Amino acid sequence: MSNTAPTWVMSFVPVILLTWFALGWLLRGQRFCPRWQCQCALAVVSVGVAVLPVGGLPVGGWFAAFVPGLSLPMLALLMDGINRHAGATGWLPSLQRSTVFIFAALAGLALYPSAMGWGRFDIYTLGWNFSPLTVAVGALTLWLIWRGNRFNLVLVVALLAWQWGLMESRNFWDYLVDPVLFLLSVAALAGKLGRRKHPASNFGGSPIRSHLTLPVAIGVLWMAFAWLQSSGFAAAPEKSAARTVIREENAKAGALDWQLTRVRVDKDEFRSPWIEGYCSRQSVKAGESIDVMVSTDPPRAFNLEIFRMGYYGGRGARLMQQLGPFTGKPQPTPPPAAKNLHECAWESATRLTIPNDWVSGVYLGRLTTVPQNEKETYWQSYVIFIVRDERPADILFQCSDNTWQAYNRWPNNFSVYTDPKGGQGPWADVSFD
Repeated sequence: MSNTAPTWVMSFVPVILLTWFALGWLLRGQRFCPRWQCQCALAVVSVGVAVLPVGGLPVGGWFAAFVPGLSLPMLALLMDGINRHAGATGWLPSLQRSTVFIFAALAGLALYPSAMGWGRFDIYTLGWNFSPLTVAVGALTLWLIWRGNRFNLVLVVALLAWQWGLMESRNFWDYLVDPVLFLLSVAALAGKLGRRKHPASNFGGSPIRSHLTLPVAIGVLWMAFAWLQSSGFAAAPEKSAARTVIREENAKAGALDWQLTRVRVDKDEFRSPWIEGYCSRQSVKAGESIDVMVSTDPPRAFNLEIFRMGYYGGRGARLMQQLGPFTGKPQPTPPPAAKNLHECAWESATRLTIPNDWVSGVYLGRLTTVPQNEKETYWQSYVIFIVRDERPADILFQCSDNTWQAYNRWPNNFSVYTDPKGGQGPWADVSFD
């Protein structure tokens, strides 16, 4: 199932629930109004906080930039807490919440040290959704059902949500644990150990120790199996070094502002004559040069920002270089040549030599016009190029450059698929310029 979950769900709902829970916790014990009316008021305030604009982005957008999403167990704990603050009976008894904390702490300890590059064991070498993880979660779910622990409902929902692709991520880990839940779980368990209180469990009536034996054993056995599997297929030194390059790159600070914010197309919707461009090469290696051709109509100065796309803590890209301002001018629209070929021969606006420390990946050049006065706005568009290298790697990411150009209808509905003689025939050619 393809992911159709809107960004609103992924960013605003967690902020609403977090705010709602925090306000309920701060106002616990107060009686300003009937409980249900107070909860409705808190819900409205929480929605207002989520959509409140701060620095050009709503609070929900900022939250999504730093914490891409909350896991299903975390959302369940927030809703349980909100329910308790409203005076209702929480659906997770105290010691069943401890199960959530233990699960999240074990999952976080298995995931986050390797994700941060600490130690030689990298759990992601097994993939995002490898079978031992789903088997372990499935086994734990069945055991919780047998014991009458309601946390099984959360795991069932997480399994179904992951299977159906209801969240933005396709990484099963993101459905099970997140940094907020991990830190909360570690703090909660540390507090319980510090108080040295172990009341009877209502998992089924026996002491908590007996009911923790199986989940802890499943966690230990699963991590041992994962370690053995990873060790059995240990990467060669050069591949390990290659993974380290990407890991170190992704650990750098990402950019919050890298997407296009003002885009305009002409009446035919096939081009943006206010600012548009292309690169002289589709791919380039470090140390090589690439020209950027740009047309601005009407003539306007413009800036060029180079971003590398990547994870970067969920931000999506990192600013690599800022260039300009450059002098822009209209460049000619080429007439159709043989086989309906449209090939520009624009003058180069600038030549960029790729620094040696630029890691392979997809690079975006964001073009932005410079307004001539305060009443004039700016316009933006992208140029795209690939930086490649010869590092050994387990995964090759292939960009569909030919497909992009085959479907490109610039400047006025001319493409391989819109030729009057028919689509994909020998009578139509396409250019990358």
